[in-house]
Amino acid sequence: MLDLYFRNEPANGGAWNDFSTLQSRMNRMFGEPGEGAFPGVNMHASEEEILVTAEIPGVNAEEIDISIEEDVLTLKFSRQAEKAEGMKILRHERPAGKFSRNIYLPYRADSEKVSAKTKNGILEITLPRLEADKPRKIEVKHG
Repeated sequence: MLDLYFRNEPANGGAWNDFSTLQSRMNRMFGEPGEGAFPGVNMHASEEEILVTAEIPGVNAEEIDISIEEDVLTLKFSRQAEKAEGMKILRHERPAGKFSRNIYLPYRADSEKVSAKTKNGILEITLPRLEADKPRKIEVKHG
């Protein structure tokens, strides 16, 4: 059930808040990057490597598919919905189903040297920078 609605508020930004809420909910529905996208991702980079961490509680390592094409990292996995025997659902906020998330990297990674591990519901992916993409110093010669 999609619970989109618009409130009657004064023109002091109320309509923009509604559009922001709508955009956030649509992002969650379609898995687009932005506030509320799943899984939540952090990315850090140095000159040598990129570190990507993603929140994936309830997902087994064997169910995670990680791929790289050019400068795009793709995560795919599925998570089963929790069911309480003999009870009805009153609130369902933790997403379940099949998920795919494309993460645009600041530079190309060496796909042969990528490593990934999970611990306590966090996926950690280390992506060493492709040697050809590393900045290099150009020597200027005199005369």
